[in-house]
Amino acid sequence: MAYIEFRDICKSYDGENQVLKNIHLDVEKGELVTLLGPSGCGKSTLLRSLAGLEQINSGRIILDGKDITDVPVQKRGIGMVFQQYSLFQNMNVEENIAFGLKIAKVDKNQIAQKVQRAIEMVDLVGKEKSYPSQLSGGQQQRVAIARAIVMEPKVLLLDEPLSAIDAKLRRELQEKIKRVQKELKITTIFVTHDQDEAMIMSDKIHLMNGGIIEQSGNPVELYTHPVSKFAAEFIGHYNILDNHQLKTLLPKQDFDNHYYAIRPETISIQNEPIQDQNVYSFEAKVSHYISRGNVLRYTLNCHDVILKSETLFRSFTLFDEGQKVYVGIEPHNILAIRE
Repeated sequence: MAYIEFRDICKSYDGENQVLKNIHLDVEKGELVTLLGPSGCGKSTLLRSLAGLEQINSGRIILDGKDITDVPVQKRGIGMVFQQYSLFQNMNVEENIAFGLKIAKVDKNQIAQKVQRAIEMVDLVGKEKSYPSQLSGGQQQRVAIARAIVMEPKVLLLDEPLSAIDAKLRRELQEKIKRVQKELKITTIFVTHDQDEAMIMSDKIHLMNGGIIEQSGNPVELYTHPVSKFAAEFIGHYNILDNHQLKTLLPKQDFDNHYYAIRPETISIQNEPIQDQNVYSFEAKVSHYISRGNVLRYTLNCHDVILKSETLFRSFTLFDEGQKVYVGIEPHNILAIRE
């Protein structure tokens, strides 16, 4: 039996707009699970349903063996951090973190100990007396996280908590959240639309699309074996080709499936014909390329079939626009997917 069980969860608004469609999902104790998907796919609604902030139309939610479907929000033992920091502006860091403990009438000495430990875990030592207006966005979000974990919830829910923070601070906070989660062994569900963030953070990812779970698995499984066109387009920026396009590139091969996916980094390009008989090869022209950090992204054209290829940025592997190149793809990197 899983620690959290979603059983046939349905949720609609106004009786028509069905946001969640018979969601069936398990979360194991101590896992950091990510709900990944585009805006409007239902990931935040599912998270809020677990918290009790949304009432589902049908289905059951089980937490640690107990049906909490109709349990009030305050009795579920769940901590939640939102994109907005929602800190009390008239309270300093210590007071913000201690607020919930005081409401719960925890002993003063225990409050002091718990608050100090939470401050240390989120690296805010020295900021105890600072007010929110004196903190950066990243520091305020760390206060919000500390305020949630200090209550020692059964489950920690994070609803796009880093989307309003710049890239550098975002990476630092991703590492801090993951470290704190592992140290506390707290079951955590993280919501994001950012596939890179999901890959970095997660023990397991549930990719959502239109109110259903499109695919579930660990980050490597989702990245290397997408099951559908949507999954391949959303994770990894795959080249998506139908069998006619693939036949255009490789006329001597048979392709019976309707759609195929090929990761850009598995497509090699070189100046000379490819001699390896175990690699599919064909000629193409470089339409253009862009540099992104240490990666060069090439757009290739072969009989009007467009492919994206990615290689590490090395000066001796540069290809010019309009240049003829030889493309190589290993057969196992052409993945059959469903529409």
